[in-house]
Amino acid sequence: MMSPIILSKLKKMETTKALIPMIKTINTNNIAPMKGRVRYKTIDAVLESRQDIKAFMDGEADMHLLFDLPSSIPAERVECYKKLYAGIGNTSCYTIPLANDNLLRIKMEYTNGMGNNHYSRCWIPYLFIAETLGVIVPEETHLLEVSSGSAGISLSMAANFLDYKLTLVIPDKLPKGRTAPMEYYGANLVRVPGYIGNCIKEMRRLLVRNTYFPCNHSEENADLLVKIDKRIAMEYKAVYGTPDYCIIGLGNGTSTYAIFDYWTSFQKQPALVTYHPDLTKPEVVFGLYTSNVNLRHIEPALSMATERLYTSEMDIDMVRKLFCFDTEISNLGESSLYAIFIALEKAKHVASKTFFTIGYDKRDRYV
Repeated sequence: MMSPIILSKLKKMETTKALIPMIKTINTNNIAPMKGRVRYKTIDAVLESRQDIKAFMDGEADMHLLFDLPSSIPAERVECYKKLYAGIGNTSCYTIPLANDNLLRIKMEYTNGMGNNHYSRCWIPYLFIAETLGVIVPEETHLLEVSSGSAGISLSMAANFLDYKLTLVIPDKLPKGRTAPMEYYGANLVRVPGYIGNCIKEMRRLLVRNTYFPCNHSEENADLLVKIDKRIAMEYKAVYGTPDYCIIGLGNGTSTYAIFDYWTSFQKQPALVTYHPDLTKPEVVFGLYTSNVNLRHIEPALSMATERLYTSEMDIDMVRKLFCFDTEISNLGESSLYAIFIALEKAKHVASKTFFTIGYDKRDRYV
């Protein structure tokens, strides 16, 4: 059952005619003790003081247990964090039989609450840790992030319910399926011509002139999102063991690096296949790597990949036709369909192998 706080929020959101304002999640008496605390510029600067948090993130414990660690956050607010995260993680796999007795399992990350994508796993724990460390303070801190869709949707929901102002720097070409949820949950959108490279430049310009807190999940050495995303692979392994092939799209590199790094820690390792648009061509697939972007996890992820493929060489219309009556596959977003295409092609040449990939989001995020 949802808490009265969350139900109250949802009722307000249904009745408002304008873009919803920041919705208050906790009593001001509970916020007051957090105001005036010493705040640090980055998570990196203060995480060493909480070895218990570091050990938890480095381990394999269920992420839901994070909220039981000691925190100066008021108990009522901690309960709000727990409830917001209740429908996230431990996603199921959708299984597709392939040619030659091969099998594809798709971990359906779009079934996560708080944004319906793999980034849904990340922001509630991230904000909880940052708030526990005194890096951010509700109602005071203004968050800033770059996004081409999924991260921004999930972060806008988390920020809204947890009383944080949020500005998202996004490409101006993003479809309404991506921008509408961000706006609905109160994010201020800064639209930038071009794609992610230009958005990163604008974010850095904004940081010089304003007192934002950047959720730099691609730049922080703490790698909190990496340590959260590795649990996608951990959950798979706990149920099915190690796949023969792991096919993961390359976006900003964070989740790709997290999953590849996890699999390479074992003696038995899957073939690690990644894909993205051809950087020499003017092709954009929302959520996937593109030219003129140099993020910290890109090269490490590519260095672990056993194979790198380009989306421009793939026919996802064939995938759509093949699965036109499969309501799960036909509703997946483009970035997931490329992985299915790769599995279908590889299955023609091997036998009795298992393939693992992610159902990142649904097709309505692309229109």
